[in-house]
Amino acid sequence: MIDELKSLQTGVEPVRYRIDPEHGVVYIRLRGDLTFAALCATEDAYLGDPDYEAGMSLYIDCRVLTAIPTREQIRKLALDRLFRGVSMPLGPIAIVVLTPLGEEFGRAWELFSDTATARVRMFTSERLAREWLGVPAVPRWFDS
Repeated sequence: MIDELKSLQTGVEPVRYRIDPEHGVVYIRLRGDLTFAALCATEDAYLGDPDYEAGMSLYIDCRVLTAIPTREQIRKLALDRLFRGVSMPLGPIAIVVLTPLGEEFGRAWELFSDTATARVRMFTSERLAREWLGVPAVPRWFDS
């Protein structure tokens, strides 16, 4: 299973995901210089993960971003998610942000997502994001 993608330039793991099948959520952590390629690879990895089930919630933590893909690239990812939604159920997406760059990333997801088929919401609090998704505390292994 692909669990993380590492950035050789910064030494920071730009994207990490973990699936909690018991609670039906995919935890995604975005850090540092986030690239479109890293986002695409992660989406492919978790969708192909044997623990993933269609309709799972996404908890996206992007509190410490230093660079994000372009709006057009985020639009491509959001459209890909919409097209997948034609053949499989989509779960809600909670995006946790603390910085203007994280907010920009979250706003782009909200803008390009079809909120009629998949709810997308930004939060500045981990607790509020978890409550909205209906999942327990973010597991300790998520940040390890």
